[in-house]
Amino acid sequence: MRLRLLSVLPLLAALLLLQSCAARQGGGGNIAGIAWLVQSGAQDAKGFYLERDGRLLLLGDAEQVGQTWKLTDASLVLTISPDGVQPGKPHIYTAAPGGGRLTLTPQRGGTHAVYLAAGAPGSLRGTRWTPRWVRGAEKVAKPYALGLEPHLRFDDLEPRVDGFAGINKFHGPYERSGDTKVAFGPLAATRMSGPGMPWEAKFLEALGQADTMVVTGQRLYLFRETLPLAEFQAAGQ
Repeated sequence: MRLRLLSVLPLLAALLLLQSCAARQGGGGNIAGIAWLVQSGAQDAKGFYLERDGRLLLLGDAEQVGQTWKLTDASLVLTISPDGVQPGKPHIYTAAPGGGRLTLTPQRGGTHAVYLAAGAPGSLRGTRWTPRWVRGAEKVAKPYALGLEPHLRFDDLEPRVDGFAGINKFHGPYERSGDTKVAFGPLAATRMSGPGMPWEAKFLEALGQADTMVVTGQRLYLFRETLPLAEFQAAGQ
């Protein structure tokens, strides 16, 4: 009996090791598939979203571009490019998750940061989402019609969107799959013209290019792969 027990112990140890590795690689412990935000100002909340496939999405950061992430033991490695074109640089942190918080401490020295798990949106559909930032339109004047700002709205009953791009109204279907996959269009729009056309073109271009969407309680982020395309703020019905 003693010999049989000794022969089983190595097998049990191997199984436990495999389960531990699978948990770290497949789900990233309990930190993957969650938007982690740190308050950086009265109106700004910055953070990141760890895709289960290893992609890193930076939230609220229009300048840098996340690329990949990896969790090994207690270390979290975030690879970030300064512009999405130059090679990414690994940032290594000691990660301490727990209680809806994720504390990251740079392993090369520096101040730690506490990120909070962002809640799910109260309602994606029926909410008017107004753009706070659109890639390529940073230096272009944003159009404004009296009482009607550019916005995006998800239909209450069907997988369709509609909205106002600044000059023209638009509508069309959309599809969501998995945690963050999204596709808009084809979108149909009216054919008005005006001085806000350059900004509107960037707005509609972001919708057409988006393949990833992350939604928190009050923010909606669009990406192409890991490149940020637009950020929206919930603005009621």
